[in-house]
Amino acid sequence: VGPVGFIILIFVIIVISKIVPNSENRFFRLQGILPTAPIRSVPMGLIEVAGKVRYIEPLMAPMKSKQCAGYRYLVEKVSTDSDGDKRYSTITDEIKCNDFMLTDETGEIRVEGEGLELLYLELNERYSSGGKRYTQYLLKEGDEILLIGKAENTGSGHVITKENLKKIFALAPLTTVTKYNINKPLLRSLATMAIVLACLIAFVLLSDIHVSDNMV
Repeated sequence: VGPVGFIILIFVIIVISKIVPNSENRFFRLQGILPTAPIRSVPMGLIEVAGKVRYIEPLMAPMKSKQCAGYRYLVEKVSTDSDGDKRYSTITDEIKCNDFMLTDETGEIRVEGEGLELLYLELNERYSSGGKRYTQYLLKEGDEILLIGKAENTGSGHVITKENLKKIFALAPLTTVTKYNINKPLLRSLATMAIVLACLIAFVLLSDIHVSDNMV
């Protein structure tokens, strides 16, 4: 590829990571805009709520049959490259979630499990065996989360489900969201610096530079 192509590739990757929509980008962009609504008085439509998970009917997780509201179960093939470093390729990536209740100091609301994206859950179990690595992340009762979705009235009560227009229905641990918001200015500055540096390096490498009599 050469140094010029490499720098351009890095620049393209940085830019794409910022402009291409994905679950994490949509979630953190919207949580920076939406106010956190008290559960008792959630408006209908796109909302952000925070609270603790309470089981309705718990799931049994694949590893050690632990009770949970939802899980992400990951199986990866383990290989070793020429430098002796381990590489992991995904074989199975299963996400499953039951309906659960979300509670805060003002009340509680039902959350649909179907289609709910579970972002940045805490690692629960991990081990390697037979050339594979097995990993499990759990959403458990009592976990404090921040959730973005659509509130609607089903006739029998309010429920939070997927918002199809914004294509968002996701949750993340409240501690993760708090840390992200604290570090957001630093992350934004680092991303800007990386883009500027990549542009400067690309400009220097693409410039027609001549050295004559110790003069550039």
